[in-house]
Formats: sequence, structure tokens, C-alpha cells
Amino acid sequence: VYMWNADTGAINQLCQTNPDDEDDYITSVNWGADGKHIAVGTNSAEVQIWDAAQCKKVRTLRGHAARVGAVSWNGSQLATGSRDNNIMIHDVRIREHCTSTLTFMMFMKLRIKNISP
Repeated sequence: VYMWNADTGAINQLCQTNPDDEDDYITSVNWGADGKHIAVGTNSAEVQIWDAAQCKKVRTLRGHAARVGAVSWNGSQLATGSRDNNIMIHDVRIREHCTSTLTFMMFMKLRIKNISP
């Protein structure tokens, strides 16, 4: 992941996956609303939180079993969606970061229940 500074034209590398592992690559990226943090999902099921100004990894969130294809911020909470059919909600302020998990089957049951008359 590279960042471009519109004021200076400078390009800085924020992060990269292991170059020796061709099966590990970046699959999702999302800026936090604070403009300071970036969430990065990987094919190796990790979610990394980066401090954009310092170009420094702040935290790695684990819990998924497959590629993390979606990351989305809501304040200090981060929703992550994975090929393992789970959506996880993380509160990045606390040690035990995963506050809830929604499986695909739970989602479908909720959706059908809300659509049915």
C-alpha cells in the first residue's frame, strides 16, 4: 500500500505483505474517519491497523480463517468480512477486540425474517 501526499507529491510505502509468500497479498483497505488510521485486510486472514502519519503498524487483529475482503470503520469499531463467511465487529480500543461475530447463516435468517410479512 502506497500513500501519495497531494501537497508535496511525495509517495511513501505504508506496508506490504511478505514478498516470499506469493499467496499473501492485500485484499482490502479502508481509511478511518479520523484520517489517521488505515485498516488493511490480507489474504492470510489478518487485519492490520496502521498509523498513516508514522507509517507504522499499530495492531494486528486475528480471528478470521480466510481472506479478509472487506473492512469498514465506524468510529473506533471496525467491521471485517471474510471468505470464511463471517463478519466480525472489532473494538480496536480493547485487548479482546472481537465484540461480535455474524455468520452467513445468521445473516440470512435475519434477512428472511425481516423480509417475510
